[in-house]
Amino acid sequence: MLIDHAEDAVVKDGVVKHRLSVRKQSARADYHGDALRSKHVTVRTSVIIGHRYFKLFKVSKYSAINDVIEYLAVFFTLVNIIFEKFTKSVLDLQLAVVKIVLMKASKEPFLREVQGRENVMHENTINMLNQFVALRRQIFDEKDIVVYLSNYSIFTSHGPDAAGYATLGGACTPNRSCLVKVNPKTFEGVYTVAHEALHLLGVVHEGEDAPHYLKKSPGARRCSHMVSSVMAAVKHGNGELSLSSCTQDQVMAYLESDRGKCLLSHVPRHSRKMNKESIKLVLVNTTQLCKEMVPKEPGVSFLENLNEQINIEKCYVVCSWAGSRYIHYRYQKAPDYTKCGEISSGDVKVCMHGKCSSARNTLLNFPKVLKKTMTVF
Repeated sequence: MLIDHAEDAVVKDGVVKHRLSVRKQSARADYHGDALRSKHVTVRTSVIIGHRYFKLFKVSKYSAINDVIEYLAVFFTLVNIIFEKFTKSVLDLQLAVVKIVLMKASKEPFLREVQGRENVMHENTINMLNQFVALRRQIFDEKDIVVYLSNYSIFTSHGPDAAGYATLGGACTPNRSCLVKVNPKTFEGVYTVAHEALHLLGVVHEGEDAPHYLKKSPGARRCSHMVSSVMAAVKHGNGELSLSSCTQDQVMAYLESDRGKCLLSHVPRHSRKMNKESIKLVLVNTTQLCKEMVPKEPGVSFLENLNEQINIEKCYVVCSWAGSRYIHYRYQKAPDYTKCGEISSGDVKVCMHGKCSSARNTLLNFPKVLKKTMTVF
C-alpha cells in the first residue's frame, strides 16, 4: 500500500493527513542540535475499537483468531518492536496499552461518515473524537495518547482520502487522539500506528520543518533522503522501515518541552510469553488469501513452491488453479505473519517485511488484565 502525506499536512490545528497518492518532499538542510539526556519513556495508550471494525473482525477468515484483544496484543507488540530501533542508550520508547474501549453500539457518537461513500469518515471525526475523550475523564484521564482503530478511510478537504490522521505534538494535550485505518486481522496498519504515534510525539515527515509551536524541535529537513523511514512521506511496498536520527531528535526535543514532560512519568512495563498455539491463531490463512487474490476461480488453492525463487520460504504466496488447458499461477509477496517454515524446536517461522524469520513469542506492554477491564459502549 502506498501511504502518502499532503504538502499542506500541517493545518491550523496541527492535524497531519496521510494520503494514498504522491507528493513532493521539502528541501534538505543540516541541523546540529545539542545532545539531550537519555530518556526512558512509556507512553500510556488507550485503544478504541470501532463498531464496524469489530463486526468485520468477527466474520473475517483472514486468520483463525477470534479474540480481538489477543490479536491487538500481537499488533501492538509489532508496533513496539519498531520503537526498539531507536538508539536505546539515548531513547528507550514503548507504548503501553492501558485501556481498551470497544464501541459495540451501532452508532459511534464521534464518527462523522461521508454521505454516499462507504467506509469513509470525515476529517472532522478527529475533533469529535477528542471531545468524546475529554468528556469521559473516568476512562481516558492520565492516558497520553488515544488510538482509534477502524476500517474507515478519512476524507479530507485538501486532497485524496487518508489512511491516518493525527495532531503534531498532540500527546498529553486535549488533541491526543489519532485515527488509523486497519484491515481486520491483518498487520498492515502496524507502521501506520507507529507513524501516527510519532506525530503525536511531535515528529514531522522526513524533509519537513517543525511547526512554529514546537519551538524546541529541530524538524527533519536534514533527513529528506530517508525514503525507507517510518516517517518518510511515502511508504513503498511492505519492506522493513527504519527510524531516522531526525525522528529520534524530535522525540527527545518533545520530551524536553513543557507539553511533553508528562511522558516522563514512571509507568510500569509488562511482558508475557505467547504459546505456540496462540501464535498459530494469528497466522494468515493462505487458502483464504488465495480466494481473495483470485476471486473468480472457486478451485484456487495455495501452493508452497512454484520454483527456487518463488516459494513460501522466500515469502511469496503462490496460488494455482486449473484452466481448460493449463495450470495457472498467481503470486505476491506474503503479508506479515504468513507461516513460512518451522525450526527444530517446532517454533513457527513467519514472514515479516518480506523475510522469513522466527515468530516473536513475547508480547510487550499488553497485560492480560486488559480483557477484564475493557469498557464497552
